[in-house]
This record gives sequence, C-alpha cells and structure tokens, in this order.
Amino acid sequence: MNPEEAKAVLGQLKDHGRVRRWFGLGARAEELFDTFGKIKELSDWCSEFGKLAERFENNADGTGDKSVKVANCLSATVYYHIGLLGTFEDNDVRKQAYRSVVRVYDKARNHFRIPAERVEYRFGGLSFSAYFRQAPGVTKPPCVILLRGLDAAKEVELHTISTFLLEKGLSTFAIDTAGQGEARFQGLKLLPDVSESIGAAVDYLETRREIDTSRLAIVGQSFAGYIAIRAAAQDKRFKACVSLGSFYSLEDFEIIHMLKHNCMLNMKVSEAEWPETRKLFSLDGVIEHLTCPFFAINGSEDVVIPPSQTVKMYDRAPGPKDLKIYDGAPHCVYYDNKSVLFHIGDWLSAKLERS
Repeated sequence: MNPEEAKAVLGQLKDHGRVRRWFGLGARAEELFDTFGKIKELSDWCSEFGKLAERFENNADGTGDKSVKVANCLSATVYYHIGLLGTFEDNDVRKQAYRSVVRVYDKARNHFRIPAERVEYRFGGLSFSAYFRQAPGVTKPPCVILLRGLDAAKEVELHTISTFLLEKGLSTFAIDTAGQGEARFQGLKLLPDVSESIGAAVDYLETRREIDTSRLAIVGQSFAGYIAIRAAAQDKRFKACVSLGSFYSLEDFEIIHMLKHNCMLNMKVSEAEWPETRKLFSLDGVIEHLTCPFFAINGSEDVVIPPSQTVKMYDRAPGPKDLKIYDGAPHCVYYDNKSVLFHIGDWLSAKLERS
C-alpha cells in the first residue's frame, strides 16, 4: 500500500460510517475519539487500539466477578478487533491482534448467560474452530450457521448476531470459511466458491443430537452474504438463507480502498491480479439454483456495498424470497439498528417451523 492509499484508508477507518460501526460493536465515544487523537499514521492504528484493549483485558483478569469479567473481556475483544483492521498484511502484528481477539473471547465465553462452546472440525487438512451456542429451553431447535465478512470476527460481529438469534429460539454455529482466520494464516485463500468448507461445518452439525439438523439455515453478513448464497444454492441441507449487506458481483460497483485491500489480503492476490480476480466473484449461474427461502437485506446508506446490489440479488433469486432495505441505515444495518436482528430471527423462525 503506497502512502496515498494508506492516508485514504486511515480516513476511511475514521469516517462517519465506520464510527457508526465501531459504536454498534460496543466501542464508547470517549475511548474511541481519545484513541483517534493518538493515531497520526495508519501504522499507529493497531498498536494504539491494542493498548486500549490491554487495559480492559487487565481489568477482566483482575476481578472475580463473572459479570464484570465478561463486560471487560467483550470490550477488550472489540478493541483488539478494531486494531487489527488497520493492518493489511498477514504479518506478526496482524496475527497477534487476531489471536488476542480469540484469547480474550475464550476467557469470557463460558461465563455468558448462554455459553459459547468452542469446537473444531476438519477441512482441507486443517482444523477449523467454531462456536456453538444452544438455544435455551428449546427441545431440538433449528440451528443457524453464521458467516462473517472479510474484516469481521466470529468473536465480535457474529457474537452479536448470535445473541439476538438465541433469544428467538435458534441455536447458532459461528464459523470461518476457507481463507478466513487461522486457515488463511496457514495458507488457505478465499476463492469464489468456498462452499465445501461450509459443507464440512454442516457435516459436523449433523453429529449434534441436541439440534434438529433437518432445519438448518445460513446467514452471511457483508462479503459473506455472497458466500452464504453460493453455499445454500449448492447444499440443499440449508432450508433458509439470509444475505445481509452483500453483493451480487464484485465487478458491478466501485470498491473503496479498505474493501479492495481486504479482498486482496483474503484472496492472496496482487494489485496486478486484482482486476481479473474480482470478475470471478459473481452469482451469475449460481443464484438461479437457490431453492430455499431467501431474505436479502441492506441499509439505504450503505457506502461499502451499494444497496442496489442487494436489490439485484433479490431480483435474480427464483424465490421464495423477501427483500428489506432499511431507510437511512448503514452497511449491514445492525450497527445502527439492532431490531434488524430480531427481524431476521422472526423470519428464520417462520421459515424453519416444524411442518
């Protein structure tokens, strides 16, 4: 990344739309803007947010009160996560920040009101980690696989989505796909179709007797909304699919610096390879095979992925299908308006109701 691009990315990290996202994830204004004031170059981003995260992690380690520990751990997780978003290489800085997110979440997950069980399954010769959470008080509930976007985290964004869906009686399974998390650090890259890696997660779920594996759904946020559609179009074990804030084709819209560099990082491609690579990420010839109920959602003020992309995927899907564009909402909507997650939960519950 050249100096001009680094300056542009730093501006995008601090802009109004991103700040709305940070607030939606649990960042607090005073802490956020105080840290912004210490960041003069993009290279400062990860270290300054790391210092803020360490403060909360130390507070968590210093208390025996489970509620206080969870609150501090979740804040630390958010700030470590925000910190890694300013690094666009799979270097030691990014790996350490990512592993800090996982480490701190691990300190808290068994103390949640609804615990998150860390499980592992195999794909491509590698071990994939995921978090299973069982809906309380429900016998054999449906289960929803949750997919994160390129710069999201299972421990942050998917934790938030999971918590709301659990309240609707839906168990959740938050996973990485090929090219995300440790799998990327170990060599797997994000390809136009990573459905086989998601199929391995479904295979694992079929061993869990406490859920109804005849009622599985998939929800993808941001880039993963595209991934979710591809998976559901091919794997008929999915009985419902939700795409939140995603795209039909990467070639259809002007891509901001941050999204472009996150794509290149996850896809492991160079600047020279990018123009041809982006053409491969399209739902042409795929979405026509989507037969389960489909829900396409976005905010009208999405500046990362235009809402017109959401409308296009809705128009091309064969149905049954539903569309919701939230007026005035940003990318993925729920950063501003958590009610969308209850709306998704209600929609999924209706589509996954026992026949």
